[in-house]
Amino acid sequence: MTIRRDLNELAEKGQVKRVRGGVRVLRRSDALALVSTDQQAHTERAIAEAAADQIADGETIYLDNGSVALALAHALRQRELPHLRVVTNAVAVAALLCSDTSNVIQLGGEVRGTGAVVGQQAIRLIEAMRFDRCFLCADGYNVEFGISGKHLPEIEVKRAAMQHSGWVALIAESARWGKQSMLRIANLRDIHCLVTDEALDAPARRTIAERGLEVVIADG
Repeated sequence: MTIRRDLNELAEKGQVKRVRGGVRVLRRSDALALVSTDQQAHTERAIAEAAADQIADGETIYLDNGSVALALAHALRQRELPHLRVVTNAVAVAALLCSDTSNVIQLGGEVRGTGAVVGQQAIRLIEAMRFDRCFLCADGYNVEFGISGKHLPEIEVKRAAMQHSGWVALIAESARWGKQSMLRIANLRDIHCLVTDEALDAPARRTIAERGLEVVIADG
């Protein structure tokens, strides 16, 4: 039983995959290999719980690819939201939420090593939909450049999801504040809410709020 518990914990962290009769160690590039340190995982879980509080049963939401989005998927599994519809380009998120009580749509297209589905097929499906809420991940966010990432194909899917959402949230750790990656996803004014952790200092919170964003701070 102890071994089973340890293997289940490793599987939840994305370090192994449960297979019949044992486990398989995942490569770093594997779609499910979203591995965090213990402290980072704790922060991501707190952000995920705060983000889940924004979601109502019966809504249609878009979940991005990323470790915080995967933590949000875990949080949603713990809640009784039988009529929630989830659309995602994240292979790991779709795999986690696939159950009899979850309504999940996995976008089709090319699968990158990050586990994100990209390409025109994914974008065309997004364009045929309307989301109540969209939850985005990013490599960095600041006032001057906005929300940024590294990979253009993934950014194109993020932008499409934003354009077809009534409400957009960035779910990101405070450690990403002030950082900037190569490509802009959107300006801060293009989103409605930032869900982050309590380490975001007061000046940063004021600066972000002045851009018209609601700032939701995760507890603990």
